[in-house]
Amino acid sequence: MAESLECAPDYLERFRTGTRKTEHIGQEFAERAAAYLGVPAALVKVIAGRLTARDFAWPQRTLEQENTACLEALRDDPVVGCYFPDELHKAAPQVKEFVWRLYTECAELHPHQLRILPRTLEYLQRAALNETEFEAELAELRKAMEHPVSQDIN
Repeated sequence: MAESLECAPDYLERFRTGTRKTEHIGQEFAERAAAYLGVPAALVKVIAGRLTARDFAWPQRTLEQENTACLEALRDDPVVGCYFPDELHKAAPQVKEFVWRLYTECAELHPHQLRILPRTLEYLQRAALNETEFEAELAELRKAMEHPVSQDIN
């Protein structure tokens, strides 16, 4: 196994005994292990603990930061923005969140990132398989992820 993974046997032994943590494996080792096991390198990283669920989490913002960004998008909406009351900025965070969630439901504007994340992962996989037409799509999705409220990807 060590020969196939191009590493010293004692390197693998340190993983077995716990003297080396698997989450510290390098990219090249993960790729060799993936080839050895016949699985994607991402799966090796997940199992090793190098890639965790937190790696897929959106950066955390406070409720107030989230509400402020959402209400700015609501205020800038070309259809309903003109009805935006200035008093809403002074409302309790729960009221702001309620208004934003009501607006997104009525306008079918569910959180943008939730809609494009599965497609982004699919395009990443396809791009990794050298399906070059997905490289451009992936670049567009990356741009959309940078501006989640102002853009809509169908």
